[in-house]
Amino acid sequence: MTKELEVSEKIAHCTVLIEVDYDDGRSGTGTGFIVRFADDGKQHIPPIVTNKHVVAGAVRGRFRLSPADADGNPAYSDHYVFSFGRSDKFWIPHPEDEVDLCVMPSRRF
Repeated sequence: MTKELEVSEKIAHCTVLIEVDYDDGRSGTGTGFIVRFADDGKQHIPPIVTNKHVVAGAVRGRFRLSPADADGNPAYSDHYVFSFGRSDKFWIPHPEDEVDLCVMPSRRF
């Protein structure tokens, strides 16, 4: 039976810690958010949205997602690690330079 999640639990499951290694040898972290884009009631695109400055110059990075169990509830003790290479191959920046946002469509990981 699927348990109705509290708002705080829902927020926790749409927030993603992004860890990156930059081309200058530094490493860092940032926050990403999974959103429902182009939702027509039957399907949607779930990209991760973060700031451009988080992934700019990244040569590799990773984030973790928790799957659902057989009943559709979060499997808190389990997670999948997704890795990505150069940020320019995985993240799509907002076309306006002054907007510090980018997305990774789900088809890219």
